Amino acid sequence: MPTLNQPKFSNKSKNFILAFAFIKRLEGGYVNCPGDRGGATNVGITQATYDAFRKAHYLPTVFVGNIELAEIEEIYYAFYWYPICGDKFHPAISFVLFDCAVHSGPGRAALYAQRILRIQQTGVFDEPTIAAIQNANADEFVKAFIAYRSEMLFILSKRPSQRKFRRGWLARMHLVKEFSKEFFNDAA
Repeated sequence: MPTLNQPKFSNKSKNFILAFAFIKRLEGGYVNCPGDRGGATNVGITQATYDAFRKAHYLPTVFVGNIELAEIEEIYYAFYWYPICGDKFHPAISFVLFDCAVHSGPGRAALYAQRILRIQQTGVFDEPTIAAIQNANADEFVKAFIAYRSEMLFILSKRPSQRKFRRGWLARMHLVKEFSKEFFNDAA
């Protein structure tokens, strides 16, 4: 969770802005789908996350369906981009980690990265994890991360309560795979 000690995010990187725009489109608008463990969600932000953000800023809680664009951007940056250290990696790596963090939490993104890199699984982007990611071949990391995450989502979708989400999750992974290529094109 972000704290008030973290910097204000007025000068966001180009990579964050591109990733944010793509993921915001992927997440869509307000939903409250039965069986979705996130509950009421708008643009990928759960009511619980929105409440935590507003409380951290000494603001009253508000229905997540009424979230403003500036709040969405700040939450994406503070709750997902900043914890994954998005500005420290190749743009394509940051993108796939960011999408995973928005969808499943920064801790899950860290665990998946640590598993594919075969390093200690702490669930945080600590210095050894950051160094291992920075030293990884970006193309190989992105492919392995997407494959591993797709496999985990497929396994999760075997649960009866989660089965209805399978098609959407796998379609999302296809789009993430395709869009991640744009970050390689831009880096070239």
